[in-house]
Amino acid sequence: MTLQTQHPGDPDKGQIAFSAILAALSSTDPMPDDAITTCLAEFDDIAPHLRAFVTRAAFDDPMSESEIIAFNRALIILAGRRDTEACPALLRLLHRESRTERIRSRIFFSLSGIIAGIFNGNHEALFALTSDRIVAPQYRCVALDAAAFLTAKGTIPRDAMLDFLRSFPIDTVAEENLVLERWIAVIALLGLRELAPLVHHRMTTGDFGDLIENRPDFDELLDDAGKDPAAIKLMERLNIKEIDDIATALAINTEVVEDEPDSITWQEERRRLLRSANVKEILADLLNAPFSRQTTLHACTFRIDDMAPLLQAEIEKAASAEKLSEKQSIALCRCIYVLASVRNRNICKPLLRMLQRSEPPLRFLIEGISPHLTGIIVNLFDWDADSLLALVADSSLAPSLRAGLLNAATYLTFQGRIARDHMAQFLGGFDVDSLTDEDQKRLIESWITAIGLLGFRNLVPVMERRLNASDCAQLKNFWNEEDRFQTLLTTAEERPHDDSNFIEQEIGAFLSLDFSLLWHPVAALSTQPPKGATIEAPWIPKSAKRPPEPKTRGWGPTPKTNAMRNVGRNDPCPCGSGLKAKKCCLANK
Repeated sequence: MTLQTQHPGDPDKGQIAFSAILAALSSTDPMPDDAITTCLAEFDDIAPHLRAFVTRAAFDDPMSESEIIAFNRALIILAGRRDTEACPALLRLLHRESRTERIRSRIFFSLSGIIAGIFNGNHEALFALTSDRIVAPQYRCVALDAAAFLTAKGTIPRDAMLDFLRSFPIDTVAEENLVLERWIAVIALLGLRELAPLVHHRMTTGDFGDLIENRPDFDELLDDAGKDPAAIKLMERLNIKEIDDIATALAINTEVVEDEPDSITWQEERRRLLRSANVKEILADLLNAPFSRQTTLHACTFRIDDMAPLLQAEIEKAASAEKLSEKQSIALCRCIYVLASVRNRNICKPLLRMLQRSEPPLRFLIEGISPHLTGIIVNLFDWDADSLLALVADSSLAPSLRAGLLNAATYLTFQGRIARDHMAQFLGGFDVDSLTDEDQKRLIESWITAIGLLGFRNLVPVMERRLNASDCAQLKNFWNEEDRFQTLLTTAEERPHDDSNFIEQEIGAFLSLDFSLLWHPVAALSTQPPKGATIEAPWIPKSAKRPPEPKTRGWGPTPKTNAMRNVGRNDPCPCGSGLKAKKCCLANK
């Protein structure tokens, strides 16, 4: 193939034959060296055409197979030349799962480097992609890798990355551990020792208890990263790096490999089903099922844009009802848990209204949400501190309920969502003189804990005076044992952003929808099916249900297979080298 290039001194001596370059970009054959050279030499003129491929792929424009090949090669060239104008279109494409199929499997392994190469400085957009629950887990991991590399490089502020990882929505990955494992790895790679207590807590709780086995690896990696704050070499060792050699990247990454027709996993089939499922049928199963089906919970969070208005309507209806039956309370609790897991703040006010009502009609509701009340309020908080603190001060509410709300207010103050001055004034004027009954002990403990966790040393004399006047002997020595209160106070003063004490006290955000309901004391809210119950949700057709695991041989040696069988000399080598079989494994054999 001969390409005409524009002569730098004489524009009439030849124009860039973009049609020839387009043919080279779209060809199933390796891209010729002269075509690559022309793309790089005349990049300023060719770049708009390359960006056009990315833009078309990101939107609903139909693309032929040759155009998809050209799009993948365009990504590599743009990333190699650090063209930041293509970044918004690529992030948009990754947000839309129906479009990500245009990214070929061979280019996927360089995708984190591609994102880093075209990054335009908008780290909020990259963080939004990483935390988007609708994005496939593998692409969220790629975005997280790119963000880690850019942080190590200094392109993304370290403080911004630290805040993002601290508040990362773990509850959205309960179905698949892949994103959680990458979240842990990134914290280690960047040497973010401030988050180590949070990681250790996640490793030993929730649906991820098996990660405890990886704790030595995490600690070792964290130590290695601490010796090299830049962490760039460590990133490159794990193949997280920018594209520097465009020609090599094109040769390795863009060879067309036909996907096997049966390679789609049952998880991918489920995800496709969730996109097309009837939301009213999902809602009906959520409200009426004898237990909390995991598939239905996942469907609600996956389709939250469609489900949220329906769930909010159920909560508003319950908030205005005079009385709730046990069944209605169970359905209401499930709606609250789902919306809390996705931090939907629209239901904060109706939930607080329900908690203000007398207890008997809401007994089942309170039993349902009280084990996780603090985390639920933290996730749903709508910045109206006065309404929340008014409930804490309401003596007509159960002490345990008030304690959970006070713990939530404490954590929200730590996060900066409630003003410290406002919280200090409230705690200083909190009426504990009348709380002498043993039943009130938990509420007073929460009050003392709040003063310690927030480092309000000026309130210590007030606290000691009120405790000394208390008739509850057990409370006089509370937190004095082993100087626990002083430890909380000192930590809050010396390390105001350290949340390890909050984790130790189990005060924080609502993290995992699956785990919170797995061992729930109310059987109807648990995700464990009762004996004889149908596990699969009725809205899932039989064709989409998980196939049985293949039977394995229990005896004899594993049969040997010939990987080169039915592979032609000019076919791509199945080892993945990117070479033809005759120049790779077939020749070696």
